[in-house]
Amino acid sequence: MSIFRSGQPSNPFATRHWGPGNVTFLFPEGESLDGLLARLDEAGWHAELVGDHGVGKSTLLATLREAAEARGWPVLWCKMRQVSPRLPWGWQWRWRRARVVFLDSGELLPGRQWRALARWATRGGRGLVVTLHAPKDWGLRVDLAPRAETFAALLSHLLRRPIAQQAAARWLEKHATPRQALFALYEAYEEDAAVTLADLTAPRPHREEPPTP
Repeated sequence: MSIFRSGQPSNPFATRHWGPGNVTFLFPEGESLDGLLARLDEAGWHAELVGDHGVGKSTLLATLREAAEARGWPVLWCKMRQVSPRLPWGWQWRWRRARVVFLDSGELLPGRQWRALARWATRGGRGLVVTLHAPKDWGLRVDLAPRAETFAALLSHLLRRPIAQQAAARWLEKHATPRQALFALYEAYEEDAAVTLADLTAPRPHREEPPTP
């Protein structure tokens, strides 16, 4: 089944509600945007956001871009594409006015171009924040992983009602990443919104332990 069907016209799990730029990154307990910004300032905005597909790297990158723009900095956003994963022609000249470059899907960039971009950022005193699947030892490293508490907070935001961490954890247990869990929730909601919402809000049934012989 396609995730782009629209049988439910107000499906809260549609990507337009939670894709990068549509929702602010939700930090785990004990962490905050201000704390990360302070660490980025210390690192000269040289940073890598590392994690698997669908753990929130692009969403965090968009949130950091908004924070940089709020400071009045000239920023540039570039996303690598599978079809042609290369920097645009004349990028050194075309990007010269940027204070910070935000590079999404940086793992697709060929090694030679990555090294040229890193030298360009270092020598020019520019920031470079990149999302990666594996670290490149580029400045501040921020590791991202699926967390039930932040997924529950995202579901609560999308549904505008409290969603227990246990209910969010059930969906994460079935799917590798929050993105895949959201795709599955989209499909389930399309098929029966009432059942899907009931599954999210109902507590997990208690299992009686068999008596010890």
